[in-house]
Amino acid sequence: MVKFLVFFEIGIIKLPPGFGDDIFQFLMSFISLLLLAKLMNAIYSNQVTPSTLEDEPVIDYPDAASSYQSSKLNQDDIEFITSEVMAYLDKTNKYLDSNFTLEKLSELTAIPKHHISQAINTEIKKNFYGLISDYRIKHAKKLLSELSHIKVETLAYSCGFNSVSSFYKNFKKLNGMTPAEYIAMQNKKLNKQAIVE
Repeated sequence: MVKFLVFFEIGIIKLPPGFGDDIFQFLMSFISLLLLAKLMNAIYSNQVTPSTLEDEPVIDYPDAASSYQSSKLNQDDIEFITSEVMAYLDKTNKYLDSNFTLEKLSELTAIPKHHISQAINTEIKKNFYGLISDYRIKHAKKLLSELSHIKVETLAYSCGFNSVSSFYKNFKKLNGMTPAEYIAMQNKKLNKQAIVE
């Protein structure tokens, strides 16, 4: 015990009072700056984009068939899986759940997720998120025709989108116009019909 105390005392460096607090604050600030610099570097080098942080990816697969040349699924299998997935999505509104994933769809349909992914990519030329976004946007258009005065933010979240910006991006991609432009167009059509009648 005495030897330990002597060894311990030899290793002690006397610092001015409060100096240890400054070192701790400096180290924490330095570590925070390093993490911030790493995040900024990832953003500027396109490793992380705002869509990877909060939005669903919107990616098309124009040449998906070449990716699956070694697959054991034939065209009949792909068409069957696609029709099963589409029938399931048409029958249920699970796609309105903002946490709906390929894994959940696989569990619910009892079809392996890689088979679903291949079928969607090959047959529909979209990825899973693109397909789900299409279903969500179609649902949004249906709601807009029924509820003309719904807020866009309410509409976006009720259709399963995690953000309004993601809703806008996907809506415009599918329809060639923003939700506000679509609402204005629908209102014009309703006004013309009312005048004609």
